[in-house]
Amino acid sequence: MTLQDMRDALRGQNKANEAIFWFCFAWQQGKGSDLYRIMVETKYDPFFNKQHQIACDPEMVYCFDVLGKMYETTFGAPVEWPLQPIKLVDVEEDDVIVAESCWPCIQGGWPCKVYRHHGALGVACVDSPDKRAFHALEPDAEGLVKGFRR
Repeated sequence: MTLQDMRDALRGQNKANEAIFWFCFAWQQGKGSDLYRIMVETKYDPFFNKQHQIACDPEMVYCFDVLGKMYETTFGAPVEWPLQPIKLVDVEEDDVIVAESCWPCIQGGWPCKVYRHHGALGVACVDSPDKRAFHALEPDAEGLVKGFRR
C-alpha cells in the first residue's frame, strides 16, 4: 500500500490528505512501518489549533471507511501499536512524534510534526497560532526524548 494508492481510493475528497494522515496515525506500527512512512509523506501538519472534530465530519468518516476496507483487504484487521520511548538520535525532521501528558500547551497523545529551527529539532507550540513558538527536543540521561514517544 502506498500514499498514491490511498489518494487514488479517495479521489475527489477534499480532506484526503488529512484522512490519510489520521488513518495512518491510528494504525501505524512504528517508524519502519508502511503506514508511518505514508503518514509522513502526506506532509500534513496535525497542528492542534486547526483541528475539528473528526468523528462528526461526514467526509472524514467516509474516508476512514474507504481506507479501513482497503487496509483490511491488504493486511487484515488493524492492530493498535503501543507507543515507545525514542532516542533523540533517531528523530529526524518531518517525523511525527506523540506528546506525553507533561506538556502544558500540547495535549497528551497529540501527534506533533518535527521541525528544524536554528539547527535544533523540535515541535511547534500549540499556543502559537503562527507556529513561531518552538519546543526544542531534549534528551534525558539515557538519550530518550523528554515528553514524547513514537
